Amino acid sequence: MSLWDDDFPYESFESKSGDFVAHLYVDQSAPNPRQDFDHFVHVLTINDFGRFVNVDDDGGPLQYIWDRIAMEVPDEHAVEVFERYVRIFHGGVVLEHHDPENGPHTLWYLTGLDVETHGIGDPEAFVRSERDEYAAWASGDCWGFVVEERVVYERAIKTGDTGKDWMWRYERTDDSCWGIYGYEWAASMARDAATCYDPEPIEQ
Repeated sequence: MSLWDDDFPYESFESKSGDFVAHLYVDQSAPNPRQDFDHFVHVLTINDFGRFVNVDDDGGPLQYIWDRIAMEVPDEHAVEVFERYVRIFHGGVVLEHHDPENGPHTLWYLTGLDVETHGIGDPEAFVRSERDEYAAWASGDCWGFVVEERVVYERAIKTGDTGKDWMWRYERTDDSCWGIYGYEWAASMARDAATCYDPEPIEQ
């Protein structure tokens, strides 16, 4: 959980009524999703001479295949050959991630057996989601939000205008969520959290 008492929100989302607001914060202590959560996708970290830490301790069941390909195939063709091998011999899917400035060169994959065992409907989308989740964590793209409610808390000086006769402030509710990976997803969740409390309009 981020120490949001000492932080200013990155962004805030109000409900239509203005009675609720969700404050979005950077989560500075979000856990590494490869270590703290269950995951089914295997990750091969391609040797970069120790510049980056491996994503996983091992490359999964096809690590030995990659090691052989890396030894026998020129570097510029090795990834293509591995992708073809996984697709043809294991009915799997491979997605590459290569951002030299922000992390190691990696291959994320599922075998056909993984897909069948875990009932994965869209293997490529599943691999992409785990890959993007880790990339968000590694780059600090991690978020949390807190919902606050507008509360009337004391009588103000009477002005003759009953609409302005009360002072109010926002107070934190019990609704919060942390460890959200990726700004777009976090902003969508915060926006929904702020608006879900508004009553449904009454149809005339």
